[in-house]
Amino acid sequence: ATRVDLFSQDMIHELEKLQDNAPVLPYSEVEPLIEKALGAPPAKVFRYVNELPLASASMAQVHEAMTKKGERVVLKVRKPGVKPTIEADLRLMHSIARLLAIQSVELRRYQPEEMVREFDRSLKRELDFTIEAKNAERIAKNLRKFKWLKIPKIYWQWTSETLNVQEFVQGISAKDPDALDKAGLDREVLALRGSQVAWKCMLEDGLFHADPHPGNFYALPGNGIAMLDFGMVGKLSYQRREQMIRLVRSIIFQETDAAAAVLVEWSNSDNVDVEALARECGELIEQYYGLPLNEIDIPQILLDCMALMRNYDLVLPSDITLAAKAFITLEGFGRLIKPDFNLMTAAEPLIKDL
Repeated sequence: ATRVDLFSQDMIHELEKLQDNAPVLPYSEVEPLIEKALGAPPAKVFRYVNELPLASASMAQVHEAMTKKGERVVLKVRKPGVKPTIEADLRLMHSIARLLAIQSVELRRYQPEEMVREFDRSLKRELDFTIEAKNAERIAKNLRKFKWLKIPKIYWQWTSETLNVQEFVQGISAKDPDALDKAGLDREVLALRGSQVAWKCMLEDGLFHADPHPGNFYALPGNGIAMLDFGMVGKLSYQRREQMIRLVRSIIFQETDAAAAVLVEWSNSDNVDVEALARECGELIEQYYGLPLNEIDIPQILLDCMALMRNYDLVLPSDITLAAKAFITLEGFGRLIKPDFNLMTAAEPLIKDL
């Protein structure tokens, strides 16, 4: 569902259903898993656990609970059999990728073996809920200047590889614009704040929420925002962030060779017809001639770059691809809240500073 460069929007839409609309397991199957992770029956640790789940995704199921001190928490527990199933699937995918690379020149240009290796690394990290918890705390620290932002507190005394216990957050799902209006919230402010968070994470901190779909954001009183689920994060090194800024700068100043140079760096290939690539880059960036910064659409630029690089049998690096996916998801989320939302509005001052 994250590979916007490979699959159609219809297919991605179907795959995204696995993120928070998977079959629910009965609590009788989930309780032993919670007990094993806690080292004690849930009834001895918590005042109560709600047997009806709040959500169920492909990898985990979430239940509300209350601590003995009266604090509301959520228990995100890994589903039974998920790890061996994923490991078996990955072995199969590695085998298929090797066959594709050997037998298909057309598919070889997508570097299927490297793609599966990256997917393998990402998925195995996502299986360990302590990594998700650390991601949440690190991003919360990076974003502490935004007083209106809420990232749930982690309860480390109960959190482990298979169980993530975190603060319960009551809010209005960003999936429900009508409810936002009824609560008297300002949708324009919410959309702007969401994009401020995303841009700071990507361009300043280099650690970002890689799946900013509406189900992972709640609106809070006073136009606050709660950000949830850090199982999938992306990382952009200083070099990658500098390359993105150079690409934007080259488009603003119509510097064709500079734009082509960034794509060559991203391709990590010695077999590039740089002159031909520069000519096509010139055609790409001409359409942005004279536009102010807030009208330069970075998500669309990255999609155009993907198409251009495919013409030269080149592939965007996985971290840039993940950032492109996050941009596109975020823009869709923003327009759900406010139809005329412009993702670049919040980016302009930060990009100018950089």
